[in-house]
Amino acid sequence: MKKIFGIAGLLVFVLGIIGLVHPEFTYHKTEEVAHVGPVRATVSEETTATVPTAVCSSIACRGNWPGHSWQEEPQLSNEKHGA
Repeated sequence: MKKIFGIAGLLVFVLGIIGLVHPEFTYHKTEEVAHVGPVRATVSEETTATVPTAVCSSIACRGNWPGHSWQEEPQLSNEKHGA
């Protein structure tokens, strides 16, 4: 279980760094504007999205948070307190 969270943390860290290096990405959005019988008209437009720097840096920090509970399992003691 510890390995899975370690890999997930590394993946989140890498995604945050990628967001800092390349904060803008474009994608194509296709919409149907008319539908008359068998004829359909669609419009494809290119949209640019920007990921804020604060979000990317907080994601990178969250993925590389040393000593956080998801990276290390807590140590349990079998000793009883007080006697």
